[in-house]
Amino acid sequence: MKQFDVKTESGYEVPLTLYESILGRGWASVLILPALGISGEFYEAVAQDLAERGMDAVIMEQRGYGRSAIRPSRASNYGFREYLEDDIPAVLDWINENLKGEPVLMGHSLGGHLATLYASLNPLQVNKLILVATGSPWHALYEKKMAGRIRALTRIIPVVTAIGGRYNGKRIGFGGMEGSQLMRDWRKLAKHNTYRAKGMEVVFDPLIKAWRGNVLSVRYAQDQMAPQRPVEALNDMFWSAQVRRELLTEANIGKPADHFNWAREPLATVNAITTWLHPEIE
Repeated sequence: MKQFDVKTESGYEVPLTLYESILGRGWASVLILPALGISGEFYEAVAQDLAERGMDAVIMEQRGYGRSAIRPSRASNYGFREYLEDDIPAVLDWINENLKGEPVLMGHSLGGHLATLYASLNPLQVNKLILVATGSPWHALYEKKMAGRIRALTRIIPVVTAIGGRYNGKRIGFGGMEGSQLMRDWRKLAKHNTYRAKGMEVVFDPLIKAWRGNVLSVRYAQDQMAPQRPVEALNDMFWSAQVRRELLTEANIGKPADHFNWAREPLATVNAITTWLHPEIE
């Protein structure tokens, strides 16, 4: 395991953690984008298992977490745009300069949405996406209790971010300490089921539909945050891509197959990734 800080065009330094392929093959370079409220260290077991299967795995820390020099505040705000125009492109440039394998974007929940948006903007740069426990947060796709919780969040987010200058998810019970604009961008998706990023004059939905790459979408049977309907709603946006769907259960994981246990016991997920990316390795 090695750690790096990659400078972006804005001058921000993105903390990275690299797990190099222990087999020396490095036939893929998997960039892991974390879920909302989750630090990069949560994915270390995932990265280690990927490395043991012949891939280089790079964990990109979120702004506001771990070794990131940024902490969200009224003076230090950020949203989807900063990830899409600053952080992810700088990290992919670093991967292309320092690693041998084809870059593959792997996102968990919010990370999967950011991976989707980046790929849609850069179809010549990104050909493969791994979406793990990633579904549209649009409230209408959920059962009554969760739908009500999401609708409440869409009402709360503008208020708490305006008052506090940031989003304190620890008090609210969803996410962590986040940039105000990040949560406002997420709110648009949860409220209207359409992607927007403040500061970017881009309509993402048709770009996603036109993207011609390959997607592995992994869903977990007991995942209440990304159940079947929300996951399929996102999968169905990939009109022009090849989408492979995988459903993993408690029997596969060894623990309840929920939104987070897959990363604590990642073998089944890594096996699905390996088979999809490089079936002849089995």
